[in-house]
Amino acid sequence: VGTKFPIEVTSNLFTDYDGGKLTVTIIRDMTKQEQAETKLKENRNLFRHLTDNLPDAIYTLDLEQRQVTYFNRNTFLGYDRDDLMAQGSLLKHIHPEDVAAVSDYWQRLLGGKRNEGMEYRIQNKNGQWEWVESREIIINSNPDGTPKEIMVILRVVTDRKQAEATLRANEEKWRRLFEI
Repeated sequence: VGTKFPIEVTSNLFTDYDGGKLTVTIIRDMTKQEQAETKLKENRNLFRHLTDNLPDAIYTLDLEQRQVTYFNRNTFLGYDRDDLMAQGSLLKHIHPEDVAAVSDYWQRLLGGKRNEGMEYRIQNKNGQWEWVESREIIINSNPDGTPKEIMVILRVVTDRKQAEATLRANEEKWRRLFEI
């Protein structure tokens, strides 16, 4: 008595053969549904708070609608959100030498095979090539195991790649010196 809880009330009026009327009322306790909706909202807010403050670019792709449904950054590699949300936006900026490998990688992923991620070059808005590390997580799958929705995490790794190249060049220089 006096306790309030969310309910859903549905009433239908029926008329039977003899002209009698019958009202059927269904009362459903909505507490669990509201709790689940509240928890889902809290989890979405937490996810957005976490991803909005990461240095990595994170976006989700709805493969059925072939569109980006979420992008955590206002800019990435100098491109603004509208550029990034456009269909195939980053794909058209992939280095020509990397296109085949990226295409093969995505074909395997779309076929339902898990990939370990890859590194490739993307041209930034200023025309320079940046190395990115790409990792994909399948969020939802179709009954046949192929992905329905994917989360993509992009990290710029240009500085690391340049340091690795410098290290290899120095190692080669020292190897030649020791051979002499």
